[in-house]
Amino acid sequence: MASFRKVNFQSKGGKNLLIRTAEKSDAARILEMTKSIISENIYTLTEADELNLAVEEEVNFISQHLEHSSKIILVAEHEGLLIGNLDFANGHRLDFKVVRPARFELATPTMSR
Repeated sequence: MASFRKVNFQSKGGKNLLIRTAEKSDAARILEMTKSIISENIYTLTEADELNLAVEEEVNFISQHLEHSSKIILVAEHEGLLIGNLDFANGHRLDFKVVRPARFELATPTMSR
């Protein structure tokens, strides 16, 4: 996986956020959050009943990103609650060449910790 150091920062609304690289242990929480978002049926192309991934499949997806230098999955946390994620693959390029700042906004947490 491409490298990314943990970043703590404060949102415009004063919320303390942590952005970090996803770990295999995040798989269940990522799936829970994704299912929650999809179930809202707002601007999604996938229906809630179409997301049938097992935790093991998400672990494999994260593992593939961890093993590849031009892929990365980032997660955002607020008070220990996973509130966002981003997965990125750099196509045919072998490695990340340009570092640009990322901007994250705080979603309304609805899942349990």
